[in-house]
Amino acid sequence: WVTNAGLPSSYWSKTYNNLQHDYELYDFGQYSVNLSTARPDWTGAPVLSLGVQNLLDERGLIGRFGTAAGVASNLVSAGVGEGWTYIRPRTISLRLTAQFD
Repeated sequence: WVTNAGLPSSYWSKTYNNLQHDYELYDFGQYSVNLSTARPDWTGAPVLSLGVQNLLDERGLIGRFGTAAGVASNLVSAGVGEGWTYIRPRTISLRLTAQFD
């Protein structure tokens, strides 16, 4: 068996959506966990992977769309409206892969 593990992390420092500092964005950290095990000696060299992104289920703003300082954008005129874009919530994935030669 061949196993791997990882604990990647990232931090996005505070910034603003424009020069007038209308809205604060970012200012959050995020951790993930990746585990995998493989059998390269078996037919198909199967690999089983488990991943958990945003392990602590942090909430953070990564964007704003719609109006900025009272000026309508193309999204608002198209009927989309105003809103925020958030980081992805905790996500768990399980993957089984194999090689076919």
